Amino acid sequence: MACIGAPVLSGLLAGYGIAMPAGAISVFLIKLGATACLCIGAAAGLGAATVDGGYALTAVAGGTGLARQVHAVAGPLHITAGVLPVTAPGSRSARRGCPDGTHMPALWDSPAAR
Repeated sequence: MACIGAPVLSGLLAGYGIAMPAGAISVFLIKLGATACLCIGAAAGLGAATVDGGYALTAVAGGTGLARQVHAVAGPLHITAGVLPVTAPGSRSARRGCPDGTHMPALWDSPAAR
């Protein structure tokens, strides 16, 4: 049981950090609760929480199996993640400059740096 405590605590903290920002649904539910009666706002909030709980359960159930699959190919994924940004076509054009012939502005090109 003690070996489960740290991952559960870190998962709870990560979930709390993700759930804290007020997004579009949160603002809508606050407005709904303020304009309609409290019971309608509470019911809508419980519905949204139920769906979020289902998403979390799906992520936990599927994430365990997916983590095993990804761990098997972690080495090539690390290499690809390091090489791909350098060799991608967009990165080469960014190093060459803009299509109209101008160069991309750098920090030292800003008027504040002069």
